[in-house]
Amino acid sequence: MVKYRVSPYQSSRHRLKIEATFPCAGETTELLMSAWRPGRYEEGNFTRLVSHLHVFDDQSQRRFVEKTGKNSWSVETTDAQYIQVSYMYMGGEFNAGSTYLDENVLLINPINSLLYSDLKENNEIELHVDTEWNTFGVTEAQTNVFNFESFDQFFDQPILCARSVNTLKYEVQGIPFFIHLWSMPPIPEKRIIADFKAFTECQVQDFGSFPTDEFHFLLLGTPQAYLHGVEHLKSTVIVLGSNQEFTENFYFRLLSVASHELYHVWNIKTLRPKELMPYRYETLNYSRLGYIYEGVTTYLGDVYLFRSGFIDSDKYLKILSDLIQTHIDNPGRFSCSVADSSVDTWVDGYVMGTPGRKVSIYNEGALIAFMIDVQLRNCTKNKVRLETFMRCLYEKFGKNLQGYTQQDLYHTLFELSAYDFEPFFNQYVNKANGYESALTEALANLGYEIQLSHSASKFVRATGIRVIQRNHEFTVHSLAEGSPGMTGGLCEDDVLLALNGETFTKELAEAFFEQESVQEPILSVRRNHRMLEITLPMVQRTFYPKVTLKKTVTEDKRLLKNRELFGF
Repeated sequence: MVKYRVSPYQSSRHRLKIEATFPCAGETTELLMSAWRPGRYEEGNFTRLVSHLHVFDDQSQRRFVEKTGKNSWSVETTDAQYIQVSYMYMGGEFNAGSTYLDENVLLINPINSLLYSDLKENNEIELHVDTEWNTFGVTEAQTNVFNFESFDQFFDQPILCARSVNTLKYEVQGIPFFIHLWSMPPIPEKRIIADFKAFTECQVQDFGSFPTDEFHFLLLGTPQAYLHGVEHLKSTVIVLGSNQEFTENFYFRLLSVASHELYHVWNIKTLRPKELMPYRYETLNYSRLGYIYEGVTTYLGDVYLFRSGFIDSDKYLKILSDLIQTHIDNPGRFSCSVADSSVDTWVDGYVMGTPGRKVSIYNEGALIAFMIDVQLRNCTKNKVRLETFMRCLYEKFGKNLQGYTQQDLYHTLFELSAYDFEPFFNQYVNKANGYESALTEALANLGYEIQLSHSASKFVRATGIRVIQRNHEFTVHSLAEGSPGMTGGLCEDDVLLALNGETFTKELAEAFFEQESVQEPILSVRRNHRMLEITLPMVQRTFYPKVTLKKTVTEDKRLLKNRELFGF
């Protein structure tokens, strides 16, 4: 048996003391820390949080430890039956996937904080948490001692320790679902139970069963404007802010991420690409299928809010138009396919990175899912939907814990629709391409069209410059291709200090470009501690058009039926 003990050490400095006991049966024993965590497809670098690592044997004799790799150590264990490992861990980053400690809360994610040795041999694990606070996330926990049958189960079990946690409960098909609220603004209890139960019922009904015997929503509030969720088989952790007050926007963001994370119980925690089955913790797990496990989840997570009645058709159309807006605003769609971008999450994580280099598996994946959904409906006279396809994958691969490939996607789609989707995948998934024409065709099948209009900001549409405000300064966030901002010589992350000699503000910029006749503006810019003056060459075109979805006027019975069955 492998035993762990996690103890708060200095809450004010986010320091945890971690102790572990490992059996050993050779001259050396390897200690490892996971290179990544499931749910975040980027390198974790968790060992940067580990310090003061010491190892003693069963005779209390100190053993020599040698760092052998980025995430590995070798311990000399000749004649030792087991070793006791202790180290300090810095839990100072508060997000849904981290291990965190302060004076009010302890969040443990074993995957990124606890060393391990042999995943194959050590199948029984015991975790002791030294805290007087109540624990949440595991129903059967009566004490602070938790037992696990495998490292896969252990690494997938976040534990929340805190006071003042409000727990709500509902059931779907006899399965208990728990909502644990910590540091959240007052949320009407009957409302959140009803809304969570509604989207849960829709998802469970479509898949026909739930992969586990219980589920926990661990909802944690933070004062900052923030949103982050991480999926697990039996739970999800969601960090949301600002928690200063309850607003409808706060509640919508909460429901949106909660529906998304619950769908992951099937789509990635049970049903996975072949290269992720099983997880390999010691190395990065590359896959080109992120558009399925994140894109489909993004799309259907919102569809279930629509189908369960939480949002109306106008709100759903706004969500869909925002996805299209993000797509056409990103020149990266002509540089990198969504399949290649799935691999590239491991290269530069979830940040924008080099401008125009890649796309998002969430955004582009959701649009791919939408177009597949419409085509399935179109080929089968609305008898088959994307939800049908996902259930077939779950039945064929998820329940048997067999990974799927892209070829399996083609075959399953063909079995359901008698339509060859491979050319579509080659054109829009495996190849860098714009989706505009395919989206136009898909929307036309529902009686809608894409309408482009001027950006609401005269400054943005005239210059092709988008800025964000940081610490009372305006920083260039993005530049439209061929725009005055780009051809004039601006660069992303430039700080705009002045416009024609006056301190730059959005109000000043809007007022300047409201004039009927505009002289070429001069921007004073700070770039990497250099001061520059840049003249923008004005052109007779506009940039960053606004996307809206407009219902077409039609008497076509097929289109009207498609629209009705989609929910519009």
